[in-house]
Amino acid sequence: MKNPNSDIFLYAKNHYVTNVMMDDLRVIIGKRNGIAPDMVVEMNIVRIVLGVTLPFLRQMSDGSLMQFLCNLSPGDEWPYEYKAKTPTPTFDEILVSRCLSVLALAAVRDDKGNELIPLDPADPLLLPHKYNGTKGDAIEVGQPSLGQLQP
Repeated sequence: MKNPNSDIFLYAKNHYVTNVMMDDLRVIIGKRNGIAPDMVVEMNIVRIVLGVTLPFLRQMSDGSLMQFLCNLSPGDEWPYEYKAKTPTPTFDEILVSRCLSVLALAAVRDDKGNELIPLDPADPLLLPHKYNGTKGDAIEVGQPSLGQLQP
């Protein structure tokens, strides 16, 4: 295993078919920690996803970090949305969704194709995945709006 957080990155980068975000992350984090998904509580999800995201948040400019924090307000728009259980997401769901948005934009390769974040391939037994695992399905470099964020 290259990176115990690979499936979190791959989920954020839309390599898995998404259903209800917190339920999907329960499965991913359960596998990561070697426990049954029903043993993963919401606060575990928040702490783990926030922990994976913190190195990228630390690299943000003041303006980008302020935008991230302001976007924690319910109903605020953000480039990537993840499905909540109810029409009105909880603060935890909003925070995790915004963290996943940051991870979705994080560069995993530089401009020359060098690996910045080592990731394992998507696990088809974990959640259904959108890509068939061929070389043409490589993860793209992150969006320039957040710069080349690295862990």
